[in-house]
Amino acid sequence: MVVKFVSDPTGTHADGADPHTGYRLESADHTHASSGAQAGQISHDSALTGVSADDHHAEAHTVASHSDTTGTGAELEELTDGSETTKHTHAASGVRGSVSAQPHNVSGTATLAANDGLATGASLGDASNDGIGYLTIQVPADFSAIHSAIAIGFATTNANLRWSIATQFGAAGTVQNTHTDSIATATVAVLNTYIVNFDIAAALTGLAAGDVIQFAFTREGADAGDTVSGFFLQEIKLEYT
Repeated sequence: MVVKFVSDPTGTHADGADPHTGYRLESADHTHASSGAQAGQISHDSALTGVSADDHHAEAHTVASHSDTTGTGAELEELTDGSETTKHTHAASGVRGSVSAQPHNVSGTATLAANDGLATGASLGDASNDGIGYLTIQVPADFSAIHSAIAIGFATTNANLRWSIATQFGAAGTVQNTHTDSIATATVAVLNTYIVNFDIAAALTGLAAGDVIQFAFTREGADAGDTVSGFFLQEIKLEYT
């Protein structure tokens, strides 16, 4: 048997500068979620080595193929091929509906219900005279905004066409010309029998659901810059969101 004697711990332990030197201190499991018994909270961006306030793990996140058919609004689309997409917004850009009309009256040098083969429309003007076609459209009740507004027609020669349009519109219970607008005379190069879309949205400022629009589309045949022999106005079409 080996007996080891140690000095009286009363003096060395109690009188030492650090009476716990040489001892291991343990504590119960804790989370640092709060001060006190949890041993104090730890700051994410200042108390942890190598971690900043905005550090995140470098992992890619993908979205599995899914259907948004239960969502609301016309902006939702369906992912069907398992592909990924970049950050984007679903701004309202889809067409909710459309409405169109053909000419119902003409004035000047013009003929209603003229035709060129199977294509019909109003024949407007000639090389020396103006021709005007009139059309009327009522804006549907679910209209929110204009997506596109075009006049559709074609010429019978390769040349320059001079055109303009005037509009007036108002809702039921108001005067028919509550709003008036127009597009000044413009020139467009046309090809023989090729369809031309004339952007007329600028002549519909302030348009609202329920408005009745009256259009007067003019082919400026008397203008020296108009060198087309014949022009057919077929329809005006309004697409809306």
